[in-house]
Amino acid sequence: MSMVSRFTPSLQRRELLEQVFVARDDLLDRILDRVVDAAASVSRNHTLLVGPRGSGKTHLLALAYYRICDLIDNGAKVQVAWLPEDPWGIVSYRHLLAEIRARLEPDQGADQFRHLDAESLEAQIRGAVDRYGPVVVLVENLDRILEQIGEIGQQRLRHLLQAHLALLLVATTTTVDRNLSDPARPFYGFFTTTKLAPFTVEQAQQMLQALARARGEDDLANELTTPRMRARVEAIAHLAGGQPRMWAVVSEGLDLEIHQLDRLVDLLLTRFDDLTPYYQERLARLAPQQRLVIIELAGADHPLHVAELARRLGIDQRSLGKTVTELNDAGWIAPVRTPITDMMDRRRTYYELSEPLLRIAFQIKDTRGEPLPMVIDFLKGWFDPNQLTQHRGSSPDQDVYLAQAVDSLQTDPLPHVSRWLSGLAAQRVPALGLLATIDDALHALNEGDADAFLALPVSLRTALETQLQASDVTATTSSLRAHIHTAALEEVGDTPTEEPSVDQEWIARAETLAALPGHTGLERLLGWLIHSWSFPEAKAVLYALTETLGPGHPVAFTARSNLAHATGQAGDPAAAVAGFEGLLHDAERVFGRDDC
Repeated sequence: MSMVSRFTPSLQRRELLEQVFVARDDLLDRILDRVVDAAASVSRNHTLLVGPRGSGKTHLLALAYYRICDLIDNGAKVQVAWLPEDPWGIVSYRHLLAEIRARLEPDQGADQFRHLDAESLEAQIRGAVDRYGPVVVLVENLDRILEQIGEIGQQRLRHLLQAHLALLLVATTTTVDRNLSDPARPFYGFFTTTKLAPFTVEQAQQMLQALARARGEDDLANELTTPRMRARVEAIAHLAGGQPRMWAVVSEGLDLEIHQLDRLVDLLLTRFDDLTPYYQERLARLAPQQRLVIIELAGADHPLHVAELARRLGIDQRSLGKTVTELNDAGWIAPVRTPITDMMDRRRTYYELSEPLLRIAFQIKDTRGEPLPMVIDFLKGWFDPNQLTQHRGSSPDQDVYLAQAVDSLQTDPLPHVSRWLSGLAAQRVPALGLLATIDDALHALNEGDADAFLALPVSLRTALETQLQASDVTATTSSLRAHIHTAALEEVGDTPTEEPSVDQEWIARAETLAALPGHTGLERLLGWLIHSWSFPEAKAVLYALTETLGPGHPVAFTARSNLAHATGQAGDPAAAVAGFEGLLHDAERVFGRDDC
């Protein structure tokens, strides 16, 4: 069984790295094209890859290294120097050159060259370039190196790159700091920069399959292609975010079933605990106003635009706009990615955390010994309610997690509706109010206002967006609304609610749905009118529905039967009998006596 390192991909065999590499083949090919151009010409297109910890930067650089070695073996006049991932020893320009020089002779350590001055090291590197071609320098954590060598060191490095064409940089950074974003700094605008986008659900699914096969778990890899497993991946995607490392962590628990719940909880707690110091250290480096924005987005659990952030924080909008731009450039936050982009107000940009797992840095501090909410949310998304209900943990701590997950599934409409929309098993929970909120948000979305939709809890929005990934989003939105109305009608039952205003509110919603093309909206409006025993209005809508579909359509017959049944329930048996007799007569006329 092959084990995949979560933190140091460079330690892995090339075959394994190739096997689990997904989604970024085009980017790797572009990097290799720049290397080929540098080997054959004076072209120097330097690369900067920007992404948070765990976004796959080291994995990408490792494969670039191996493929550059292939180019060298095939005769390309180029060299490669892969610098240490953690550049603690690179504290000056001279130390940087010593590291590069040492990598050109693998049997030599950097300490063999650190006694040389920068001029001598430059001369040796240029001499090696004259003999063997330019040096491709793979540099991780470039932001730290630039900070450590200082502005004068940066100026000397840029001069070496531009005047002598000795090096081609392929660099990574977690953040675009002032050394890369300030126009007054030497490396402003110097690199061809690519921000590593988070994985989509499809890409995460591909990675999980690749990881399963790498561990020899072919049955699991095949199961990951099933709709059930796809739905489970979607259900937890908003927790894991799109970073490959977190999906690698998740993959370790994919084959754990309910009887192994204890192992899964321990796995998640351990991995989350591993990440917490990293997030806390990064948060500490932010300016106070930047931290306020991050805290607000972490607590909101849905995207916000600058004006709303300014209102919540009590900060001048222009000042906050600059802060938001800085956080976006640095990779802390990102404009929301959603299938409804074309339906959003283009004057507003909605932002959310680039890394949803950043919330654990706050949760671990706030829970004070209580169960971690993200672990509970994972359990609710991964296991079916009946699985959790029937299981008991092997320790009191595990039982606490289990009990809270079960309680949430049995009482909270949010996981019930999210799972239902995702096609997963759901435990029926009263959810009429939440269904109303969803329908109102979808209606507003059709009217061009995305605020209410984007304000939905992220798990719910994610489930809805999965349904909205269609070429005709408006038509899909109408279909979703009809689905929501069906669920609401099933929840209220056959008789009017004790609060007549509830029926009237749903009738008003159904009227907006009925105004859209197609017959589905008329069906739902008729359903609400029948439920509220508003029979004159129901008959008018039934007439319109029959005119739309034709008198022999099964939907029209079903609607007439429902209306006749409701009039009987309402205490008018004569009207009910007349309705059923008329229905039978028309059915005999349309279908024939023998088929009725």
